[in-house]
Amino acid sequence: MDLARIRRLLSLLEIVDAIEDRMIESGGKTLMSEELSLLRCFAQPDAPFSLMCGCYLHKHGF
Repeated sequence: MDLARIRRLLSLLEIVDAIEDRMIESGGKTLMSEELSLLRCFAQPDAPFSLMCGCYLHKHGF
């Protein structure tokens, strides 16, 4: 994996971790609409490495 892909995937994982931490703190079991749209922007066709990010989100149920 090249450096650009690693950086993009790490930024996605940081956001996922922050969302999971927020959900644990608040006791929530669902994503807020803003969080879901933030995650989906990684999978938009014009985003870099959108296929890789889209596959990750799909695999993890987002």
